[in-house]
Amino acid sequence: MKKGILVLLVAGACWGGTLQAQDWETAPLDRVENAAEHGDANAQYRLGWMYERGHGFLAQNSEDAAVWYRKAAEQGVAKAQSRLGWMYANGEGVVQDHKQAVVWYHKAADQGDADAKFAMLREAAEQGDADAQYNLGLTYDGDGNGNGDTTTAAIWFRKAAEQGVANAQFRLARLYYNGFGVEQDDKQACEWYRKAGEQGHSKAQFHLGMFFRFQGDVEQAAFWLRKAVEQGDILAPYYLGTVYDTIGNQEVNTQAKIQAYKQAYVWFSVAAVNSVADADIADADIADAGIQRDDVATQLTPAALSEAQDLAGNYIEQYKSKP
Repeated sequence: MKKGILVLLVAGACWGGTLQAQDWETAPLDRVENAAEHGDANAQYRLGWMYERGHGFLAQNSEDAAVWYRKAAEQGVAKAQSRLGWMYANGEGVVQDHKQAVVWYHKAADQGDADAKFAMLREAAEQGDADAQYNLGLTYDGDGNGNGDTTTAAIWFRKAAEQGVANAQFRLARLYYNGFGVEQDDKQACEWYRKAGEQGHSKAQFHLGMFFRFQGDVEQAAFWLRKAVEQGDILAPYYLGTVYDTIGNQEVNTQAKIQAYKQAYVWFSVAAVNSVADADIADADIADAGIQRDDVATQLTPAALSEAQDLAGNYIEQYKSKP
C-alpha cells in the first residue's frame, strides 16, 4: 500500500499537478506533455493548441493536434470542443465531417463558448440552412445602419432571401436602398421589398409603400401602406393619409376628390389617436396628424365630413395603437 502511494507521489512530482487553463499558457513544454499524458484536460487542450500552431519546439502537426483536442473535448473543455469542431468542418487533422463538426460545436456552444456559437451558425449557413444564413447576415450587419460588415451581410442575406426568408429579403432590400455593402440600386430594393411584402412582412410593405409615395405612384403607395396598416404598422396610417390627401389635391372629378379627402380624414384621425396613445413614436410628422385631419375637413361637405367621422370612429377602434 505504501509503495503504491509513493509511486503516485513521485508521478505527481514529475508532472507537477493540475493547473488552471490560463496557467498552462506559460508552462514549459515538458510539463504540459507530462500533465496531458496523465489526463489533465487543460494541459491536453494546450498541447493540442501547440501542435496545431507549431509552438514551443513542436513541429506543426494537425493530426496530433486533433488527438489532444479530442482528449480534452471528451473531458468537457469547451475550447477544445470548438477547435475539434473547426477541424472536422475544415478537414484539418481529421477526415472532413460536417456532422461531427456540428456535434462538437454544439457541445462547446452549450457551455457558452461564443466562438463555437458563431462557428456552428456559420457551419449551418454554409450547409444551406436558410435561417442560419439570415442570422449570420444579422451578425455581420451589426446595428443595421451601415456600421457592420455590410458587404458580408449582403452575401448571407441574399442566400437566405433566395430561399424565401422574408426577413432576409427585407434586410437585403434595405442594403440596396441605402447602398450599404452593395451598390445603391432602387430597382433591386423595390424588388426585394416586394418579395418580402408579398409574404406579409409589414415593415417591407411600409417601406414599399413609402418608396412608391416618393416616386409619385399614389395607387401603389396606397395599396402597400394599407397592407401595412392592416398588420398594425404604427406609422402607416399617417402616411396613408398623406397619400389620399395628395390624391384629393390631384383629382379633378368632384366625387373622386371628396372620396379621397374622406379617406385622408379617416387615416389622419387614426394617426392622431395613435400619436397620443403611443409616446414611443419617433416620427415628428405624425404629431401634426390632428392638424392635417382638420385641414382636410375643410375640403369636405357637412354630409361627407359626417360620413368620414363615422368611418374614422370604426377605424380608430380597429387600428389604434395597442399600449
